[in-house]
Amino acid sequence: MRIWVALGLCAGCSFEHGTSVSGELPDAGDAVDVDGRMVDATPGVFPTGPFGMPELVPISSANYRDDDITLTGDMLEIFFESDRVTLGNGDIYTSRRASVNDAWSLPARIDELSTQWIETSMEVSTDGLTMYFSSNRPPSTSVDVYITTRPDRSSAWTSPVLVSSLSGSGGDWNAQPWSDTVLFLGSDRSPARGGSDIFRSTRASAGASWGTPGVIAGLDTNRYEGEAFADTTGAIWFTGDAEGDDDIWRAEAVGDGSYKTPQLVLEIDTQYGENDPWLSPDGHTLYFTSTRNGSLDIYVAKR
Repeated sequence: MRIWVALGLCAGCSFEHGTSVSGELPDAGDAVDVDGRMVDATPGVFPTGPFGMPELVPISSANYRDDDITLTGDMLEIFFESDRVTLGNGDIYTSRRASVNDAWSLPARIDELSTQWIETSMEVSTDGLTMYFSSNRPPSTSVDVYITTRPDRSSAWTSPVLVSSLSGSGGDWNAQPWSDTVLFLGSDRSPARGGSDIFRSTRASAGASWGTPGVIAGLDTNRYEGEAFADTTGAIWFTGDAEGDDDIWRAEAVGDGSYKTPQLVLEIDTQYGENDPWLSPDGHTLYFTSTRNGSLDIYVAKR
């Protein structure tokens, strides 16, 4: 998320967004593992066409800010930040459905993760058992990265733990492990420009601590770049304001850790803000937030 108000560990976590154990991004033509399925990363197999008309997701409330959506890989659980308890403050909410064709349940606040401080920028693993989020709760004095887990999807989340290796002196948000060994996040830490840039952290194995995040060349302009989400091909979708307002951009992975020039996702662009993209593992469904309806609400577009 944009921070709308002022303000090292994970042994056994599994994030199968699509990379090898080495942490290298896939090249075109490589097969990547998505929840036990091998998905061909070749352009044309993974969909690349435009999205249809976005639709408002009914769990949104016109009276509050609903932001920072993240879903499980099967798209049966959604998590988002909302200020429904205290305006201007963020808590973590969730909704479920029995199938992708069913309506979402009434959103519920996750009490074991929500406090009087800010909780924001959630990223849940595809299996739904691990979640990274950001908070300024003690002992943090800025918005830092925390991690929580649960043994199964019907159980409560464990007490969140600060991930000190990903938390700097400024703000760090939307920490998304793309695999067990590669993680992306937005941060205003040095040498970030424009309020936020996109950083990458790596580690040797799932049980190791994350390394110090490094800024990604090309995603570090003097304009805002944040709320990054890497899809199964390694492409990064993010919020940027290069056009003067918040829009969603996509930067295609080259395969050597670098990225092509980001492209505006034109078909969902409006004069209003579009933020915080999340793309389904098969590439067909895009969730994001927008102010096009007068408040920050959740939208979905399909292709």
